[in-house]
Amino acid sequence: SIRRLSPRGATEIRRVLPDLLKEINQGPHRLETLDRLLKVLEAIASRNVYLTLLAENPGARTRLVALVGASPWFATTLGRHPILLDELLDPRSFLAPITREALETELDRKLEDLDPEDLEAYMVALRQYRQVVILRIAAADIAGSLPLPEVSNALTALAETLLRAALARSFDITRKRHGSPGNLEASDAGFAVIAYGKLGGLELGYGSDLDLVFLYSGNTEAETCGPKPVTAGEFYARLAQRILHIMGTNTPAGILYETDLRLRPSGNSGLLVSSLEAFETYQMQEAWTWEQQALVKARFVAGDPEVGERFKAIRTRSLGRLRDAKELRKEIVEMRGKMREVLEAKDPELFDLKQGAGGIVDIEFLVQFWVLAWSNAHPRLTEWTDVLRLLERLKEEHLIPEKDQDFLQEAYFKLRSEAHRAQLDERKAVVAAAAFAPLRERIQALWAAVLQPEGDSGSI
Repeated sequence: SIRRLSPRGATEIRRVLPDLLKEINQGPHRLETLDRLLKVLEAIASRNVYLTLLAENPGARTRLVALVGASPWFATTLGRHPILLDELLDPRSFLAPITREALETELDRKLEDLDPEDLEAYMVALRQYRQVVILRIAAADIAGSLPLPEVSNALTALAETLLRAALARSFDITRKRHGSPGNLEASDAGFAVIAYGKLGGLELGYGSDLDLVFLYSGNTEAETCGPKPVTAGEFYARLAQRILHIMGTNTPAGILYETDLRLRPSGNSGLLVSSLEAFETYQMQEAWTWEQQALVKARFVAGDPEVGERFKAIRTRSLGRLRDAKELRKEIVEMRGKMREVLEAKDPELFDLKQGAGGIVDIEFLVQFWVLAWSNAHPRLTEWTDVLRLLERLKEEHLIPEKDQDFLQEAYFKLRSEAHRAQLDERKAVVAAAAFAPLRERIQALWAAVLQPEGDSGSI
């Protein structure tokens, strides 16, 4: 790209490069920073406006060098989406609050002037907004001003904001074509988006996909009232398809999020959307133990609050069933073994932070066992979906010793922090086998004591 520079581009490169080199020389890791910076320059070499931006804005140059020097993730992201360089002009943009309310207000402002008939422009605007906010979150993260739980909370708030925008636009399109079930006018009427996995458990990372389940209420066979009437079931299926289209279509600005629907009832062979009644029947009568484990992390994130409340009640009843302790332990241990066999790093010299023995998933499985085992007698265990608050609740209910709760919270935080840093360093979430050895040994000892005891007393 640099060899094919226009005369103006060559002039701008000659103008900006000495100043960038001065910035690099003032910081640590100069060779790594230079290598990353050159990749950014190569990506923007044919776009003279960005070279001029850097040449004429010392503050933007300083922030660019600081960010790419701190993490290769920034170099990759800025190279892939050069429009984000505009964010470097104003340092105040990195100080903007990252709350759900602030995000929704800001996104509404960015969308209000778009042509309501131009769906592609709408999708591009959503993607560009996501990229801008993620850059802000990562900059605060790398500067140390946003602790890991707050990073995940901010990424979660962003994903929920964008999901709600996608739902609102999808509902509007579907209603114009088919009318709405029961003449419902609200843009979320009768429909709910349920988050599982990392989004449901408030553990979203920079590259996380979204595990989603779609639910609806009402008479499945009732017809809509529009020019092309369909049944309510068909209406909500088409609504879900449009949400997935807005989320996953590849545009000039990339995709919004990868989505995974395999946790819906009956998995890939199941319907795209489920009625609340069908969902309840499945959870209470057909769901496997691993699906109940997944339900521990599930929560309502977008749509009709009334449907969300009904989902919450179903989840509480399903998690709170009386279970046989021996069978529950057996199934959880077997599932963990299968996961590790397929997903764990095979090199004995390496420890997989997520899937390895004594790693993140072992802690999650312990917590899920306790929730499934004790929610019948302790329904307050069903109120949270994230590991840290569930551990706190387990202690409050006097179900685990305070020392175990403190240790598991600290261990979970340390392991997730290391995996999170690996994301920013663009490396796999594996470390030397000796790393975290005492911590891992204690997690494995707890696992053995809880899930593989010598005797078993049956139902809990």
